[in-house]
Amino acid sequence: MSYLKSYVTTLWFKKNFIQLFLQSLQPSGFISMGHLSHHFGIFVPSFWDICPWREGERSRNFGLKFIAMIRISLTVVTVLLALLWSYAALSKILDFRRFKQDLKKQALPAGLIRILVWLLPLSEVGTVLLLLFPEVRFWGMVCSLFMMMLFTGYIAGAVGDIYVRYPCPCGGLFRNLSWSAHLKVNIVFTLISLAGTVLEIVG
Repeated sequence: MSYLKSYVTTLWFKKNFIQLFLQSLQPSGFISMGHLSHHFGIFVPSFWDICPWREGERSRNFGLKFIAMIRISLTVVTVLLALLWSYAALSKILDFRRFKQDLKKQALPAGLIRILVWLLPLSEVGTVLLLLFPEVRFWGMVCSLFMMMLFTGYIAGAVGDIYVRYPCPCGGLFRNLSWSAHLKVNIVFTLISLAGTVLEIVG
């Protein structure tokens, strides 16, 4: 009789232990204290919480969030630069005669002015088109960075008064700004173009 009672107790323990182990495999966090206390009076974490592949899952989630953040940042940069170059190109094209007059007031050789009067608006339109298509957006970022560096360097020369003839600020993107204010705006957009180029490489 004692042997039979011991055998039944062993079977009951095995059945409940297996049942609890299977429950612990579910992704439901910790097994409740009351449930374990009812059976064994102990508190243990579920297998799901301590299994080794959870670390990989957390890493994947972080990677997905990082990629999403890069894509959002890249979209914001693309929109800002596309608006900038669209405005720059349209302001030249819609008032082409004034643009030519403003360009003649710059500290540039006459031969170069004759080239820039066509090259600048075409380059700006081309940059906008490159930015709009994801397949070639990287080159749009590169063109934007290159042009912003050129413009910023030219404006820095005007601020530093290194030209023989002082250029008119009317030739910039924002005609009503002084060269000093224009330089600050250009530095910001140069950094934005650099950030967009880096994001394209990383993304």
